[in-house]
Amino acid sequence: MGLKNFVCASQQGLILDFVVYQGANSFASVPPDSNLGVGGSVVAHLAETLPVGTKIYCDGFFMTTSLVDYLLSKDKYITGTVMKTRIPKDAAKLSDYNALMKRGRGASECVVRGDVSVVKWYDNKPVVMMSAVHGIQPQDICRRWSKKEKKYMNVDRTAVIQNG
Repeated sequence: MGLKNFVCASQQGLILDFVVYQGANSFASVPPDSNLGVGGSVVAHLAETLPVGTKIYCDGFFMTTSLVDYLLSKDKYITGTVMKTRIPKDAAKLSDYNALMKRGRGASECVVRGDVSVVKWYDNKPVVMMSAVHGIQPQDICRRWSKKEKKYMNVDRTAVIQNG
C-alpha cells in the first residue's frame, strides 16, 4: 500500500498544483462519463486550474485520444508520448516500426486527425507522439550518439520531438 501524488509543474519545476490519489473520488472535477481512465483523469483534474490556451506535456501513462479531445474542448492543448495500444485507429496509415527502422534514424511520418497530429519518429527506437500543438514541421537537425559508429551523427528531428 502506498500513496500516489500527482503533480502539475511549470517548465521551471515550480509546483502549480497537486492531487494525492485516494481512489475514484480524487478527481471530482472530471465528469464520470468522460471515459478518461485514471491517468487521463489526473491530467484533466490538474488542468482545471490552468488558464485557457495552456500547453500541457505528459508521458504515455496519461496520454489517450479521449484526453486530447477532452482538453481541446476546454481550449487546452496537450502533447505526449503514446503507448502502442492507445494509438488512434486512424493512425493505422503510418508505416509499421520495421519499415521506419529501414529508412534509418530521423525517419518520421505523421497523420493528422482534426486538430491532433500523431507522429512516429525513429531514433534508436521508434517513438510515437500525439499532439494538439506540434506536428512534423518544421524539422531541424540534432546531434545524436551512434553506438555502432562510435561517434555523433546528425539526425532529422520533427517539431513534436523537439518541443515535446
